[in-house]
Amino acid sequence: MQLASAYAAIANDGVLMEPRIVREIRWPDGSVRERIPPRAVRRVVSSETAALMRDLMRGVVDHGTGKEADLKIWPTAGKTGTAEMMVEGGGYSETRFTPSFIGFAPADDPEILLAVVLVDVSKVFYGGVVAGPVFREILLKNACSEIGESFLPALQGEAVATWAHAGEPTAGRPAPAFASAPTDTMPDLSGLFVREAKAWLLKADASVRVRGAGTVAAQDPPPGTPLRPGVACSLVGSEP
Repeated sequence: MQLASAYAAIANDGVLMEPRIVREIRWPDGSVRERIPPRAVRRVVSSETAALMRDLMRGVVDHGTGKEADLKIWPTAGKTGTAEMMVEGGGYSETRFTPSFIGFAPADDPEILLAVVLVDVSKVFYGGVVAGPVFREILLKNACSEIGESFLPALQGEAVATWAHAGEPTAGRPAPAFASAPTDTMPDLSGLFVREAKAWLLKADASVRVRGAGTVAAQDPPPGTPLRPGVACSLVGSEP
């Protein structure tokens, strides 16, 4: 909670907020009995320092050790961590670790923050490798209803066509996973979760064959190919 609060202060322009569990209390009929408003504790860093930290933390995800936490559909900022566990009697273990990733999105206008801390991990134990993907999965699976609709406009028409032809995300929601209707052109599905890419192709009335799991590492037909009902598509995941 302390780590999450500290990172939230950076996301919140340098102002530390009081943690709260309850947002509102409702009567049995669903009407609101009481709302618990957010409460600012104090400013802990300047707005300029907070902005600099957000830029640096975005760099961690874009170019550094936090690449596995990248949500792709929103600019993501965060920091990896890898700590040795304390051992009984004093000192630290050389074989047991606590990897972590704490981040927020969208990086330029934060709406949600998540702290992932895994305890007693061995073998593969770096925060970016172990905790980063957990951060990404949780937000993509469970937080899409919390962020996205409120501040990212759904792309339609030319915006979707531009994304599909260029193979690069635009400033809003990407076409494959979240467009209300498929386009008539095969988009670049690389980097999306295989299940999301498959769902989008099925919605386009395509026939889909999948090999592997994780994120899309290869696809056929390639981006830019006309996408007609019944066309045979194949996806290869990044994991066996």
